[in-house]
Formats: sequence, structure tokens, C-alpha cells
Amino acid sequence: AFFLNAYNLMALHAHVLRGSTDGTDFKALRIPFTRDNQYMIAAYNYSLAEIEERLFCRVLRAKYAKKSDKSRAPEPRVHFALSLGCMSSPRIRVYHPGSLDEDLQRAAVEYLANNAPRNGITDSTTPEGTRVTEVVLPKIFKWYKEDFGFSRQE
Repeated sequence: AFFLNAYNLMALHAHVLRGSTDGTDFKALRIPFTRDNQYMIAAYNYSLAEIEERLFCRVLRAKYAKKSDKSRAPEPRVHFALSLGCMSSPRIRVYHPGSLDEDLQRAAVEYLANNAPRNGITDSTTPEGTRVTEVVLPKIFKWYKEDFGFSRQE
């Protein structure tokens, strides 16, 4: 809960310091924004990118030393809690250690309710006559597919 709250507060503070991007494509600014804004936590400088990489993203965490297998297990709902403060980011909220599981579930449900594509389910028929149903998910599932278990093995 601490680093979720720290990440969201750091992103909000960075927006206040840097000012609004006023119509600029935030996607192009994301990498410098997450790398350049650093904050000292317990005598160590952390950037938004470093918090995300070291603590929350399965593929990126793999490049850092393992402390235990449990510390490597992803919690995919965290991606519905990390906010960069842009329109497509999850709403910023406070996360509590005692209710973290419920808080993450609430954040996931809220994010999906607000960001699932409208008319995201389509039915069609292949030329062979097979009926196919396709569900369109928010892009966050593509960006963090390994954390959601969408690898070839899973």
C-alpha cells in the first residue's frame, strides 16, 4: 500500500511542478515524465518508472535480483491502481494496508466500468460457419499482458 500511495502522490506532485501538458500527447511524454521525476524515499531516489519496474511489473522486475518467489508473483490489479494523472489513468485513491485486497478489487471494478470499450462484444460467423464472439478489452491488458497471465504458457 505504501508504494501505491507514494507512486500516485509522486505523479500528482510532478504534474503540479511541471504544469499541464495542454493538448500535448501525453503518450509521447510518458517516458521522460516517469524517468525524470524522482523523489527520495528512505534515503534512496525513486522515479515513477523505477517503482513500477522494480515493484509492480512482472517482465521488468525480472531484471532485478530476486528476494523470494513470492516477491516476484504479480498482482495484476495493481495496474488499475497506479495513476499517472491523465484521462485514461485510474482514479487516484488512498490504499490502506489492512484493506488492500478490497481496495484493489474496488479499483479494478471501477476502472473496468469506466474504461471498457462500449459495444466491446461482437458476434460474427467465419466463412466456415463457425460462430465467433470477440471481447475487446481496455489497452491496459495488452500493455501488461504478462502480469494478467496472457503469456503463451498461461
